Amino acid sequence: MFKGILTAQITPFKDGKIDIETFERLVERQKQASIDGIVIGGCTGESFTLELEECQSLWKSAKKFQSETFKVIFGVAHNSTARTLEMISVANKYDPDGLLVITPFANKPSQTGLVKYFTKVAEVSTSPIILYNVPGRTAVSLNAETILKLSENPKIVALKEALSEFDEFTRLRNIINSNNFSLLSGEDSLTFPALCIGWNGVICTSSNLIPDLWVKMYRAFLEKDLKTASSIHLSMFSLIKSLFVEGNPAPLKYAMKLMKLYNGELREPLVEVSDSSKSLLEKELKNLNLI
Repeated sequence: MFKGILTAQITPFKDGKIDIETFERLVERQKQASIDGIVIGGCTGESFTLELEECQSLWKSAKKFQSETFKVIFGVAHNSTARTLEMISVANKYDPDGLLVITPFANKPSQTGLVKYFTKVAEVSTSPIILYNVPGRTAVSLNAETILKLSENPKIVALKEALSEFDEFTRLRNIINSNNFSLLSGEDSLTFPALCIGWNGVICTSSNLIPDLWVKMYRAFLEKDLKTASSIHLSMFSLIKSLFVEGNPAPLKYAMKLMKLYNGELREPLVEVSDSSKSLLEKELKNLNLI
């Protein structure tokens, strides 16, 4: 079962190429902070700009850090079923703890089409599948009934939900109440309230910056110290919102540059954030004494 704080790892670049040395340093930072695992090649990792060979270099590197307490999950993204299955066949060779599989983007399949797609994904994968619902990026959404149907497949074990409406989080929790299926927030700012209604964790963007605070919040929650957990949630909230001021991961990478964690390089068509966003991010980082 996937649970806890899982970081949606950025993909670091240097002069247009993947910077493996920086990648490994950043992953080690996550592991040292006692994060529960990482996702390689998700949306925060600019997956749509990565060639399969580049994904493999990241997968191979990430495997060095994999352990019982530090899960390594690969993101899989394509809007062609055949290409997705091809990518999964390659990913199988690296034996990840799980695959995060996004809904096909742009071509907008029906709910019946989505069930067929994820069923085929589960048949080919040798690792457990995490459904990834992010309609803001894909223009298609898994509805609750479809998620429930897919959750009955023993190979499909979790959902990352990146809707910003907490009502939908509540509805999903009411419909899906299984010890064998994890509900993972894809919205950092909704994670604490989601935990309070029985969600299992988060695949997190802002933990690239502040893994220690996320771990402290989650541990306080597990210890039923809701006062401390809520206090940490509130302290992070404004920074979290600022990290999405111009989508993701451009603001995040600029914040990492300010913290001297990474050079901030993006892969086009993403470009550096505006001056006003830079000022906002600098202010939020200073408020938490991060710079």
